Amino acid sequence: MLPAPYRDHSRQLLREYVDARLELADGGADAARFNEALNRSRRIQDELWVDAVTVSQNDRTAIAAVYVSSLNETIDLHEKRVAAFDNRVPRPIWLLILCVSAIAVFTRSSTLTSRFWLTLILVPITIAIVIALIADLDTLSRGLIRLDQRAMHRLKADMNVEAPN
Repeated sequence: MLPAPYRDHSRQLLREYVDARLELADGGADAARFNEALNRSRRIQDELWVDAVTVSQNDRTAIAAVYVSSLNETIDLHEKRVAAFDNRVPRPIWLLILCVSAIAVFTRSSTLTSRFWLTLILVPITIAIVIALIADLDTLSRGLIRLDQRAMHRLKADMNVEAPN
């Protein structure tokens, strides 16, 4: 719906942007790769924004307004995803979790009246599982729990089969 030169340029930039976003998710464990993908996606955002500003200055229709709004929302969602990679459990909290866990294990084992083996290992195993779950949630780029990228892969496939106008 954008004017001809901006439509084709924006379409190409959006294809590149999807690739950059997928690289961003894949490169989360490798800081250099992550930063490269982050810089690439921000450069593409800047180019898209320049096109959007130019279009909105020349074309004050509802279509231009919707495009600018959706582009702004795309950039906001990108920042939320990047923040999810940046938000980590601080080391003092990890230390507190480990201390509380150790205290819980020692006080539980010292207060048992019967020394049945299952009751001795049940609390430490439960605490270990909870700590492992917290650690896995804290590292979104590796481990069992990861940010889901299926929507981005579907978008990439849809953009690749989309017939150019």
